Amino acid sequence: MISKRILLIGFVMFVGLLTSIKAQAHPHVFIDAQIKVYFDADGLKGFNIVWTFDKMFSELMLDEFDDDVDDNFNQEEQKQIYLKAFSNLKKHAYFTKIVIDNKPFDIKNIANFKAEINEGVMTYSFFIPCPIVISSTKKKVLVYTYDDSYYMDVSLSNSAVSFSNLSSYYIDYQVLEDENAAYYFDQIFPFALQLNIHKR
Repeated sequence: MISKRILLIGFVMFVGLLTSIKAQAHPHVFIDAQIKVYFDADGLKGFNIVWTFDKMFSELMLDEFDDDVDDNFNQEEQKQIYLKAFSNLKKHAYFTKIVIDNKPFDIKNIANFKAEINEGVMTYSFFIPCPIVISSTKKKVLVYTYDDSYYMDVSLSNSAVSFSNLSSYYIDYQVLEDENAAYYFDQIFPFALQLNIHKR
């Protein structure tokens, strides 16, 4: 029987090779995403992304990285997760795509990465800086979170979206499946958070 460790190593290697290999199979990892949109005095500040993983993958990660076997990830264990299982995602913009007024936004880095376990379920959280001045002219922003190899299936719903420091801005939003951004042999439509924002 294949060990959990071998399965996890296979996943990590897969993430590192996504630029040259496309998985020809159904999803192996399932994620429920949350997005919190942050504003400041100038406008849009960025997005905090939370991924909640399926139970099986959470158990694999716990077996691999919970060295002190306390069913949690301490600071050193989180560092190892970042280095061995998350940092490679920079090559793929952390499975996130941001489009502002029909122009792609270049995701250069993330901040505040955390990996946590709660009742056996793992979450990643990280902040994507996206400083955009918001005026009285409406801006359209789309935020996608998906893996175009379809090894990981990512879901997003309206109830998984929240906002911080919104009082100076008017916003309408919806979560949709964007048929114009189809991937995986044009069979899958990614979820997108669509925002229309202007200053009050």
